[in-house]
Formats: sequence, structure tokens, C-alpha cells
Amino acid sequence: MMKLKSRKEKLQYIWDYYKFPLLIGCIILYVIGYLIYGKVTHKEDYLYLGFVNVSVNDMVQKDLTEKFLVNQNLDIKKINYLFTLICI
Repeated sequence: MMKLKSRKEKLQYIWDYYKFPLLIGCIILYVIGYLIYGKVTHKEDYLYLGFVNVSVNDMVQKDLTEKFLVNQNLDIKKINYLFTLICI
């Protein structure tokens, strides 16, 4: 039966009868890929700084973040650091 059908008809047959399993399979593959990507590219949170009512220039900010991490022998590309400045 399938041998007599054209390629377009075969694809239409597969889509008509297997669209939900195919969609569910694609969703499962996407979720697995997303989880693997998140695990592989995860950066550890190491430093969080917050200053309130303090004027901090770029040089001081670099000293407190990047230079601190280098002095701790940590790879800046693998570590997250957050610098927050709040002026009230």
C-alpha cells in the first residue's frame, strides 16, 4: 500500500498519524537539550556586592570585583559576580 504512494502522500500519512508523538518527542528533546546546556554553561555565584549611598567609580568597581576574583585564583569566565549600586 505504502509503496504505491508518492513521497508527499507518505509524508502526509506520517504527519496525520504521528504528529502528536512527533511533537511530544520534539518537546522532550528540547527540554533535555535545555537542561544539558544549563548544566554545561552554569556559572557559580561567588561574589555579590551592594553599596548604598556611596559613589563608586569604574576603577574601584574593577578592583572590588575582577581583581578580587583574580587574587582568589578564580576564573572570571566561570564565576558570576554582581555589583549593585543604590543611591538614595
